[in-house]
Amino acid sequence: MISVIICSRLETDFNLVRRNVLRTAGDCDLEVIRIDNTNNTYGICAAYNQGVLESKGNILVFMHEDVFHLEFGWGRALENKFASEPSLGILGVAGTQVLVASPPLWSWAGRPYLFGKVVHELDEGNRFFMTVFSTDSGEREVVAVDGCWFAIRREVFDSCHFDAETFPGFHFYDLDFCMQARLRWKILASTQILIKHCSPGSFDEAWKNAAQSFRTKWGNQLPATTSGIVPPAIRGSDYFNVDLKGRVPQATLL
Repeated sequence: MISVIICSRLETDFNLVRRNVLRTAGDCDLEVIRIDNTNNTYGICAAYNQGVLESKGNILVFMHEDVFHLEFGWGRALENKFASEPSLGILGVAGTQVLVASPPLWSWAGRPYLFGKVVHELDEGNRFFMTVFSTDSGEREVVAVDGCWFAIRREVFDSCHFDAETFPGFHFYDLDFCMQARLRWKILASTQILIKHCSPGSFDEAWKNAAQSFRTKWGNQLPATTSGIVPPAIRGSDYFNVDLKGRVPQATLL
C-alpha cells in the first residue's frame, strides 16, 4: 500500500491535490493523509512524523500541497521499483550526487552532478516550463533529493526520523533525512515520475537559519558524494529551463 502524506494549510488546495493523486496513481492500493496545518500548528518535520504515525502503507510519499502528477500509473511504477530493489530506501524526482556545506543547497553542485526534471509554473502569464537538472532520463543514485516530492520505504523509519527539534520550520527536512538514511539505504532520483510544482523555493532568513543548523549537525560529513570521492570542481554548470515545446526562455539559468 502507498500512503501519500501532505502537510496542508488549505483544505480546498488539498482536495485538488488529492483528486489528482487518486486519478493518476493507477491500479494500486493507496491512501491520502492530510495533516491539517491551517493554524500553523506543525513544522513540516512534525507534520510528516505525525503522518507516518497515521499511515498504513509500506511505501510513504511526502509531497507539497502544490504538486501535481502529470502522468498516469506512477503508483504502480513506484511499487514495482521498491519491490525490485530491496536496498532502495528513498526515491525522488530530482537530486544531487554532491552535497556541500556552503551553501548546503541540494542544487548548488550544478550539472553534471544533478539529475531529474520538474515542471514549474510561472506566476506571470500562467506560463509553464520544465527545469532540466539533467538531459539524461532514467534514474541515478544520489546523496539527496528535493523535498517537493519523494517516496520512502517504511522500514527506513526504523532508524531515521524527521528531526523536528533541529528543524522546526519548513526547510532542510529533506536533506537531513537523506543524510540520516544514505549510509544504509540507496537513494535514487528518477525521471519516471513527472510532476508539476506550482511554487519556487524560498531562501529567506528562516532558510539561512536552517542552513546553519544543517551545517552544525552534518558539517563533519560534508561534502557528501555518491562515490565517496569529491570531484575537483564541485560547482558545475547551471541547470536550465525549457518551455514545454523545448524552447529555451530568455532567462534560462536559475
